[in-house]
Amino acid sequence: AEALAHYFNNVGVEKMQSGDAASAIGCFRKAISNSDRRFSPAWTNLGTLYFRHGYAAHAEAAYRQALRADRGDLVAMSNLAGLFDLQGEPQLADRYRKRVDRHRNRNPYYRYQRAREAFAVGEWDAAIDHLLYAIRRKRNEAKFCDLLSRCFAEKGDERRARRWRGRAESLASGGTGSAESSSR
Repeated sequence: AEALAHYFNNVGVEKMQSGDAASAIGCFRKAISNSDRRFSPAWTNLGTLYFRHGYAAHAEAAYRQALRADRGDLVAMSNLAGLFDLQGEPQLADRYRKRVDRHRNRNPYYRYQRAREAFAVGEWDAAIDHLLYAIRRKRNEAKFCDLLSRCFAEKGDERRARRWRGRAESLASGGTGSAESSSR
């Protein structure tokens, strides 16, 4: 049932992108019915389709159903924020935007991406903060440790750069890396 829900959702997205709204709605409904109405991506995509065709109330209902199915559906939350912005309801938009930000900021891969962005513009301390958080949440990601070693190298702290580079190499080769505190 879950595989069918994914399949119909994916076909629905293809139909939506090609401009075939009627077929897309049918596919999203099949995805929803195959998952006992608990497959949030289909609800979110159905909301997007409704929104694109000017049915804001239907879109809102679909996004809210997506959140009933999965309280952590960031796309549904983000889409609700955008919808409420367009409807002139900034307080509701901010409420959903803050929820999205909270969820994203707890995600180690999102924090890694933020660290990469900070690194690219030479904001070493910001990058280090994001990476230390990411590593506390996901200790065995070699790429987190590698970027952290490069941050310390850019700051001129060769001792920490070598330590984190060693951990990155150990993790990349299948080791567990040495336990490292979250201090700089």
